[in-house]
Amino acid sequence: MLKKQTPWWRAQFTRDTWSRALYVVLSAVLGVLYFTFVLLGLALALYALLVVVGAFVLAGTFALARAIARWERARAGAMLGLTIVAPTYRQPQRPGLLRRFGARLRDPQTWKDISYALLSLPIGAVCFMLVAALGQMIFRAVTYPFIALAENTYATDWGGPTYVGAVALHSGQGLFALFLLPLIVRGLTRLQTATVGWLLAAGPTGQLDRPHATGHDGADGNLGASSVSRPVAR
Repeated sequence: MLKKQTPWWRAQFTRDTWSRALYVVLSAVLGVLYFTFVLLGLALALYALLVVVGAFVLAGTFALARAIARWERARAGAMLGLTIVAPTYRQPQRPGLLRRFGARLRDPQTWKDISYALLSLPIGAVCFMLVAALGQMIFRAVTYPFIALAENTYATDWGGPTYVGAVALHSGQGLFALFLLPLIVRGLTRLQTATVGWLLAAGPTGQLDRPHATGHDGADGNLGASSVSRPVAR
C-alpha cells in the first residue's frame, strides 16, 4: 500500500521537503558551472573552427554535455527518488574517431544535452531566488524576537510600538513562509525535473518514474509533471 500523505501542517518538516530544497539550491550552483563551461567550449570551438583544434574542443564539449546529462539523471534519482530512462545516442556505423565525432555532431540528443546545460543557469537562478527569499523570511522569523529585544527597535518597526505586535508581524511572515515552503519547492522541482524529462530522458517527452513511493514521507507522492507516472504500489 502507498504511504498516507503527510498532513500540510507537517510537510515542511519532512525529509522530502528539505531534499527538494537542497536539490533547488544545488541546481543553481551547478547551473552556473554547466553554463560557463559548455558556453566556453562552444565559443572556443567556433573561434577555432577553421583549424583542427576546434574539432577537438567541440568534441570535448559534447563529452562534457553528455557527462552533465548522466550526472543530472543520477542526481534526480538520488535526491528525488526518480528513475529516468537514459536516451539512446547515435552510434557511428563504422569505427573511427572522425566517424564518432560525426555521429555526435548529427545526434539530436547531443544538442539536447547542450541545451539543458545552458538552460540550467536561468532556470536554476530563478528557482534559487524563490527558495532564498523564503529562507530569508524563515530566518528572520526565528531571529527577529531576539534582535528586536536586544536592540530595542520594535517600537519603531512595523507592528510596533508594542513588542508583541512587532514580533507577531515579522515572525508571522516567516511562519507563513515556512508553511508555504513545501508547496513552493514541489513546484520548483516539478519544473526542473520536467526539463530533465524533456531534454535528458528517452522518448519524445522523456520517461520518468517514481517506483519507490511506498517509502515516501513527503507531502506528494509524485512530482506531478506530465512525464512522471503515478506511484505504483509494490
